[in-house]
Amino acid sequence: FALDYNLCEDFITKEVGYTKCGSLEHKAKESQDADARAQLVEPLANLCEIHPIYRKAEIIMPIPPNPSKTFHLPVELAKELAARTGKRDGTALIRKVRETPKLQNLPLAEKLATLRGAIEITGDIEGKSVILIDDLYQSGSTMWTVAKLLKEKGARKVLGLACVKSWRDTDNQ
Repeated sequence: FALDYNLCEDFITKEVGYTKCGSLEHKAKESQDADARAQLVEPLANLCEIHPIYRKAEIIMPIPPNPSKTFHLPVELAKELAARTGKRDGTALIRKVRETPKLQNLPLAEKLATLRGAIEITGDIEGKSVILIDDLYQSGSTMWTVAKLLKEKGARKVLGLACVKSWRDTDNQ
């Protein structure tokens, strides 16, 4: 599930601009804007409280950052969302064990090969339902890879939740 697309095109002028959620995601990520992040957490938390499947989830985990990254929006969102919803914060249960390059311009097979062996799940998630948080959902390859790992480690269910879906949808070739 994604709250919105990151960009949209005005059907009259054909100008492309940010959606409301897209603008918040951009500010929260690029400027590390805490107010924009809080404004994103609100609808994410509302969804987790009203959606019957998301409401039953027990753990919230982020897509993990590269080890060298000092700020990673999905980590901050997962922590704040866990606190807001009373669900277990699973940020310490997942990590990247090595650096990976940006995936957005790689063909799907290369994305999956790049992620293979790069992510480690620790801690007990056996039989648990996990909400996996990302800021931007583009091809789904990272979320799919992490969900597969979580299922292999015993997660009962993995639910994806992103702030925005990329308007670009041609990167899985």
